[in-house]
Amino acid sequence: MHRLKLFPRLIRDRCGATMLEYGLILGVMSIVIIAVASLFGSNAIDSFNALSSNVETASDKMPDSN
Repeated sequence: MHRLKLFPRLIRDRCGATMLEYGLILGVMSIVIIAVASLFGSNAIDSFNALSSNVETASDKMPDSN
């Protein structure tokens, strides 16, 4: 009998719904971040590798300050 009284109270309680909404928002944001990282990740790595190579080349051409 106690369980029958508990069910209507759970339906009216909004705390669980709010927590569920935040969980869904977090899940969707995670999926979007992973998708964007997958799409642009290799381009970003290539850009950083090119930048690193250019900085290394420029530092090799600088005279020693010793």
